[in-house]
Amino acid sequence: KAAKAKERAGEKKAEGDEISKRILEVLTDDFQTGECITQLVSDIPEITKSKVVARLSNLVKQGKAEKEQIKVDTRKIMAYRATKLD
Repeated sequence: KAAKAKERAGEKKAEGDEISKRILEVLTDDFQTGECITQLVSDIPEITKSKVVARLSNLVKQGKAEKEQIKVDTRKIMAYRATKLD
């Protein structure tokens, strides 16, 4: 059982890495909302906005992305962009 669980965890982690790589590919120097980024990676099977935002949060922690609160109409929404490398 433990071996099977380890194998399944490895598959999930690999899947998450693929999603993160894909998200990094679509990030630009301009801020984009989670909804917009989700639409850009909608070709990934079973992708949801929650999964995208979770990967974006991890990318921010790793320093690969930046986030900022922007105002859209009357709502304040988090937006993300690729970290600029100097």
